[in-house]
Amino acid sequence: MKVIGIVAEFNPFHLGHKYLIDTTKEKLNADLVICVMSGNFTQTGNIAILDKFKRAKLAISNGVDIVIELPFIYSNSSANLFSYGALNILDKIGVVDILSFGSEIGSTTILQDLYNKISDKQSFVDKYIKENLKSNLSYANIRENALKTFLSDYEINILRNPNNILGFEYIKAINSLNSKIKPFSIKREINNHNSNKMPNLGDFASATAIRSQVLSGNFENIVNYVPKDTYLELRNNTLTNNDMIFHILKYKILNCDINYLNSINEVNEGLEYKIKNEIKNSNDYTSFINNIKSKRYKMSRIKRILNNILLDITKLDFNEYYKNNSCYAHILAASENGKKLFSEISNNLKKNNSYFLPKITDDIILNLDNTTKRIIQKDIMASNFYSIITNNNINLDYKNKL
Repeated sequence: MKVIGIVAEFNPFHLGHKYLIDTTKEKLNADLVICVMSGNFTQTGNIAILDKFKRAKLAISNGVDIVIELPFIYSNSSANLFSYGALNILDKIGVVDILSFGSEIGSTTILQDLYNKISDKQSFVDKYIKENLKSNLSYANIRENALKTFLSDYEINILRNPNNILGFEYIKAINSLNSKIKPFSIKREINNHNSNKMPNLGDFASATAIRSQVLSGNFENIVNYVPKDTYLELRNNTLTNNDMIFHILKYKILNCDINYLNSINEVNEGLEYKIKNEIKNSNDYTSFINNIKSKRYKMSRIKRILNNILLDITKLDFNEYYKNNSCYAHILAASENGKKLFSEISNNLKKNNSYFLPKITDDIILNLDNTTKRIIQKDIMASNFYSIITNNNINLDYKNKL
């Protein structure tokens, strides 16, 4: 049996995602597809347009066999940690043969070669970054300047594309984990990944463009770019409210001290003072982010930091979980064929001192180690927060049925 792994957000699930799944199955003669998917918060710091359970079920109805939640601490992280967290799960469940992903370059060989070149120079890159951290540039720009000293312009341009970056990070994670999983890339057929513009009919639309149309109420503009079940879910669900997020953030930040803000994951270099001051000068979520961001701190990082404040994710939380190489597989949805792998996945996770969670109960949580218990409680908190701002029932993690 050949099992394919993919990493996704499905925010929302669109025809480009279906193309990746269908093409992967056809080219690799795959029997099953397992997806590690972001929960209710995405890698760019945004809140998902549909909750994780709806998005997981849409994935199952469109060709995925098992959807596993990527823990919040990884889904709300930079690309390298996002990728590491997802590959750690796919590796430890022990049934995945190949990781398939879309990339602008469409070549695993090129991305693997880039990884090899950068890996050979990693000590130089690390030293360069450390020596230039006090500059006014972002971490990403400092790193690119380091890479420019030994990569060609062509290679640098490859690593400026968002899906090439993720593909590179997947390969990096596979190597870091010494995983048996083999990478496989399909050329991404969506142009202008971050564009709000809809493409010509017959082309694939990006999730960014689809979300833009949905948030503007232009549902008729997305009909030809998403499966019918995605369209119906988007039409029938309450959308997230950033104003409510801002009010909760304002209350928390005004009533906490500087030491608390300094303890939050990704907050450093005195950013806690900027956050504390600018909350008083901001009238809404967007203005607050714009008042904090700079060349050094990009919008996506600021959003992730604010999410960490919302959910009390500290540096200690993240470092303990990451350094212990902890892992759990919380199943959000599964096909009947996918369920046939549950026993094997459970046994493999046990061998790796990890946890298989096809359901969530208080008793199950009590039997987790303390670090994992704390992290999965953050996932549940994130679900409840999402439910509150979309006027839905809370504790959906306890009620989800496969």
